[in-house]
Amino acid sequence: MPSPRLLRDRLVGRSPVAPGWSSVVTGEAQLVGIGWQGDSGARFEIDRRDVGGAWRRVGSAGVTDVLPDPGSDDDLGRPPGFATEPLWVGGSDELRLRLTRGDARTVDLTRIVAPQPAGSSNVAAAAVPSGPGIVTRGGWGANEGLRVSKCPSGPTYDARVRLAIVHHTVNSNSYSPGEAIQMVRSIYAYHTQSLGYCDIAYNFVIDRFGTVYEGRYGGIAEPVRGAHSIGYNTDTTGIALLGNFSGGGLTAAALQALQSLVAWKLGVHNVNAAAATVYTTTGNDVYPVGTARVLSTVIGHRDTWSTGCPGQTLYDQLPNIRASAAAIQAAAPRPSWRSWGPLGGVVTSDPATSSWQPGRLDTFVRGTDNRLWHKWYQGSWSGWESLGGVLTSAPAAASWGPDRIDVFALAGAGSLQHRWFDGAAWRGWEDLGGSLTAAPSVSAWTPGRLDVFARGTAGDVVHRYFDNGWSAWESLGGACVGAPAAVSWVSGRIDLFVRGTDNQLWHKWYQGSWSGWESLGGVLTSAPSAASWAEGRLDVFGRGTDNALWHRFYQEAWGPWESLGGVLTTGPSAVSWAPERLDVFAGGTDSQLWQRWYG
Repeated sequence: MPSPRLLRDRLVGRSPVAPGWSSVVTGEAQLVGIGWQGDSGARFEIDRRDVGGAWRRVGSAGVTDVLPDPGSDDDLGRPPGFATEPLWVGGSDELRLRLTRGDARTVDLTRIVAPQPAGSSNVAAAAVPSGPGIVTRGGWGANEGLRVSKCPSGPTYDARVRLAIVHHTVNSNSYSPGEAIQMVRSIYAYHTQSLGYCDIAYNFVIDRFGTVYEGRYGGIAEPVRGAHSIGYNTDTTGIALLGNFSGGGLTAAALQALQSLVAWKLGVHNVNAAAATVYTTTGNDVYPVGTARVLSTVIGHRDTWSTGCPGQTLYDQLPNIRASAAAIQAAAPRPSWRSWGPLGGVVTSDPATSSWQPGRLDTFVRGTDNRLWHKWYQGSWSGWESLGGVLTSAPAAASWGPDRIDVFALAGAGSLQHRWFDGAAWRGWEDLGGSLTAAPSVSAWTPGRLDVFARGTAGDVVHRYFDNGWSAWESLGGACVGAPAAVSWVSGRIDLFVRGTDNQLWHKWYQGSWSGWESLGGVLTSAPSAASWAEGRLDVFGRGTDNALWHRFYQEAWGPWESLGGVLTTGPSAVSWAPERLDVFAGGTDSQLWQRWYG
């Protein structure tokens, strides 16, 4: 579909102009923004000529308050000088700009024209339990090349979301549904092409009709870092309402959509919408870096900086929004374990599972032909496909971002084999060497980082990692039976589990340095598997002497072992793609792959 067209007009050169300066620009425009150098306090008024020839005020604009954190990827692409927030002017052919405050030089007008996308909008949340209907980036016509050209490495992910920050876009309140999509498309183009950001600054946008749009790329449930609140972008989600709410204009539909979205998004990250939290800012010119503040988990942009955003009308509604969102969370069904269900196939090893976004599961097994076999879930299960190889162990799998999967297994005389999916195709295999005596395990704590563990020839755990290149193998000690299990719940943290020679579960962890080993008891008859759905939460699974699935978890302290039933013929594989969501896979007595899940 056609991308937004962006046109620039140089209105003032290097000689500065003073208040009272004005300029008329002829040419098509739907959304405009102004860039300049000189006085950061400069302010402009924008008028448009109507069909009768009269000038009518569109609005006034000063320097934008939608800002990334200094030194972030979004900040690195910003042009010199200052820029306004984007203003929606409808379908205008003639505009007039006037400087009302401050001095300015090198003044540019950016005009954006964004055709409506063809076809109906796609909804993103069908695979996300309790998620609100959200128009996907594909639904509103995002040209993904705009963000990729600015930040090829993709989005930045935080460990979690702790706050929702509410904004308004300071635009017209009287747009049509079709114009709402054009506004979202235009803001995306302005943020990436004029402001130099990696992507649209907000995580979500809501229009006056109650439609919720997916904002920044990376997954609607994921903790994707935005560029909406300088000093407060880390561990937050930015939600912008299309319109100006400094003195009215908030519709009941928009308010209800905001309450539902806040309830769902914070609920995904196990945050009570009516609670408070201690937040430490990364710094701006109001709150210096390291300032710790007690904040409600739903706040307005003005709570973070010197701005009137999100407008007094919307800001006054925040107590009601918090209470209503918390009530929605409280009324939501509590998660529980679902029964086992078959997924077919002929399994000859422990399975391996990864997830790169909510509602997406990729599972792998060694088949009877010793090849790697794969199937995936995204709304429904695919069939099985062969990914080749000649495996001598069960596989291991991990994902460090959207459309990225890394799979490992042993081949030949215990050498580690690796192949990966990069969003376009499967790559590899590559031989990473080693003399390993049990299947590997892998975890990823940040994009581009992989930690692989296996049993060495001495029965110890050996480890190597990839971070811009593969490290050498190192021994982590211990005495294990079978494959280890590894999981990370925050950047820089790895938890490692093994079945010891006493058949108990043993545990050690890395956070700056490796701890010693601790026993977590139990009597296991398989390798363990581990998953984490939140910072500080660990879930560990193994097959017991009764061949049932056994489980224990850590959340401030270790809970007791519990039986989850079933008759397993392999060890389990566990993965989480959202808070309070766990999926476990294992081979059954019929040699099929079986699944049960909690959520």
